[in-house]
Amino acid sequence: MRQAGRPSLPVVLAAFGSTRARKAYSFLAAEVAELPGVAAVRTAFSSRMVRSFTRARGVNEVPPSPARAVEEFAAEGHRWVAVQSVHILAGHEFYRLVEEMETVPARTVLGLPLLWSREDYGRLASLLVERHRPGPSTAVVFVGHGTDHAAWSTYPALEHTLRAQGMANAWVGVVDGDPGPEEVADQVARAGHRRAVVVPLMLVAGLHFMEDIVGDDPGSYCSAFRERGIEVTAVREGLLELEGVRRIFADHISQALDCAPISGSGAGI
Repeated sequence: MRQAGRPSLPVVLAAFGSTRARKAYSFLAAEVAELPGVAAVRTAFSSRMVRSFTRARGVNEVPPSPARAVEEFAAEGHRWVAVQSVHILAGHEFYRLVEEMETVPARTVLGLPLLWSREDYGRLASLLVERHRPGPSTAVVFVGHGTDHAAWSTYPALEHTLRAQGMANAWVGVVDGDPGPEEVADQVARAGHRRAVVVPLMLVAGLHFMEDIVGDDPGSYCSAFRERGIEVTAVREGLLELEGVRRIFADHISQALDCAPISGSGAGI
């Protein structure tokens, strides 16, 4: 990784957005600000719905869209901006971000999502295995958002990696798509587990956690396990709360910064 002579670029942290995630995003922004070659950091929300809802709640300093954040840096004289995808996988949101960056008035280098390379999968799996160590009779079920993008394969790939690292009782399910709560609960029951721990595979344990994981609705994960006589508990902890996860994102930003030409960076250059 190139360090010497690295350009000094501003960084936009481009997340889908969440009204419950400001603290988690601020942790990531603070760590990114300390990286070599980072001139400034701004957080952006790609979701217009989240930005509008945040304004409606009277929250001050609502994050701009990723394009607007880049435009602000460009107006300050920066010709190059690093834009970091704060997403778990390279799905619809990531590729919309790629397209959006083609319209901005500055040149950009793009940091990859949390799970991109085989090394990323190994690092995340190692963190999760270390974090969640239940007994051999307890299943650990990680629940992601889900996607109809081709990146749906991220979920079974992570499940495979978790099991390869010794967590034989790990499952990865999703809220939207397959495998959902009924299918995962059936698999856990067939495997003979009478207890399960459900962990959100989400950057922030927000609305999906409250409604689709621990909610009383029959379609929630906890409800599906209880219907099968499986004792279930849930861990309310988003991935961004883990220092190791923030470090993966920071490393992706460093890799993006190394792609910027030294002579083409900085304000007014």
